[in-house]
Amino acid sequence: MAGNQGADDAGGIRIAELPAHPFFLATLFQPEPQGDGTRPHPLITGLAEAAVRHAKSAL
Repeated sequence: MAGNQGADDAGGIRIAELPAHPFFLATLFQPEPQGDGTRPHPLITGLAEAAVRHAKSAL
């Protein structure tokens, strides 16, 4: 697989990204489901920022 990936202790892939894609990140975990609600997780912020950049470039 091209790109970056993270594995668990047993070697199973748990996170992967495709750097050439505007925003592709696959995870097998939910970021900060029990957060305090004051700040979004960086994965969520990154997705929102990528969506805005993509929308602006499509204009």
